[in-house]
Amino acid sequence: MKAKDISRIISDHRNVLEHQVSQLNDRIMDNRQQILLLKREQAEIYQQMAKVLLLESPDVGELSEINQLLLRLKSELGDLNSRLQQLKNKLEQDQLIYDELTAQTVILEDKKVELLLKDKSFSELADKFTQAETMLSDAEILNSDIQAEVSTKLAEFDTHPIYHYLTKRHFEQPEYKGKWIFRHLDSWLARQVDHPRNRRNYLMLQSMSAEAERRKDDASQRYHGLFEKRQVMIDKAATQVGFTAVNDRLERIQSGIDSGSDDIKRLHETLRDNINGHGELFASISEKIASIMAQLPLSKLNDLVLKTESPQDDLLFKNLLMNKNKIAALENTITEIHPQWLNVSAQYDRIHKLNQEFIDSNLSASKYAYDIGVRQIESMLETLVIGDIYSQHFSEILRGVRYIPVSNSSSGSSSSGGGFFSSSSGGGHGSSTLSSSGGGSHRSSSSSGGGKFTTTDSF
Repeated sequence: MKAKDISRIISDHRNVLEHQVSQLNDRIMDNRQQILLLKREQAEIYQQMAKVLLLESPDVGELSEINQLLLRLKSELGDLNSRLQQLKNKLEQDQLIYDELTAQTVILEDKKVELLLKDKSFSELADKFTQAETMLSDAEILNSDIQAEVSTKLAEFDTHPIYHYLTKRHFEQPEYKGKWIFRHLDSWLARQVDHPRNRRNYLMLQSMSAEAERRKDDASQRYHGLFEKRQVMIDKAATQVGFTAVNDRLERIQSGIDSGSDDIKRLHETLRDNINGHGELFASISEKIASIMAQLPLSKLNDLVLKTESPQDDLLFKNLLMNKNKIAALENTITEIHPQWLNVSAQYDRIHKLNQEFIDSNLSASKYAYDIGVRQIESMLETLVIGDIYSQHFSEILRGVRYIPVSNSSSGSSSSGGGFFSSSSGGGHGSSTLSSSGGGSHRSSSSSGGGKFTTTDSF
């Protein structure tokens, strides 16, 4: 048998065992994945059961840990409700103060106006301010109208091809340059569009735009200057009559009312969510109760379920039992498969090691053949995978039956039928001896003229 045939047989056995290991491993992993999903479902069932218990809050008797958590939820909801009531009371008080201050500001506003009307300089300033306000409004309207008209008309100039060309050439401007023939042609074009008149109109439109913008800026500057002076006098009068102090306090109260209203809204939503079983506080306590429930024996858990009126947790308890039974069945399956997986894995490791050693050693060299049959190889591999022999034993047996086949072109004797031969080429006579020891046959040969078979090498 050739070395490559032995290598193929070993590899085939290794592939079969590898496939078996893979199948067993996949079955175990699938079962574990199903168990993981069921345990997640189980945790959700406990969470829902805890939610039902919290919403109803029955007397749980001797289950002190759960009872403490139920009382804690009631206590913290009570604290939230107290805080909410305090905020509402403060908001009512602030609103009363706000109304009182608003009434004061109305009276003080009248005093402020009365004080300002008595001030002749303020009256004069107020008249100037009114005039400046009117002038600014008129200037803004006029500027808007002029800019719209100028923009339209300038666009007509800029899009006229001849006028645009002459403008680009700087015609009739100090920087205008050109030879006499171009100057002649430019003058002819200028006469076609009456360039002097249109040039004056173009410059006038630009001037109108700039003047309108300047007048608006002057009016705006005068208006803001008078506005600041007027505001200084108004603020001074407001301070004198006490309006400023009251108004500042009114603004602070208003800010507090706005902030308090937002706090009340948020706290009310928090309280409502936790009462309905959706708030963070409810979820936190529910999670703790679910953790305790998961540690309870099924009998006690069933007693706890019976304390509630809702049929929901009865259904949840039924689902929990089904879930636990499924997990138990899957775990039993894994327990049954695992020893088989360990055994096949060990067998695969042995033959994988043999396969690698055979490949790495010179036993797999293509020049070698082995005086051994397929059934013997198969038998030895079966013995190896169950651990009765080791890979080094297998290798020693192969070394004992290894030989180098005679080339077809060489003279002398050749082996046939898997026998062991020794030959001599000196006188044309050949003799052979056959002996067996342990797990394999041994061949010896001698040659007086360069024998065609070799003895087994030593390692």
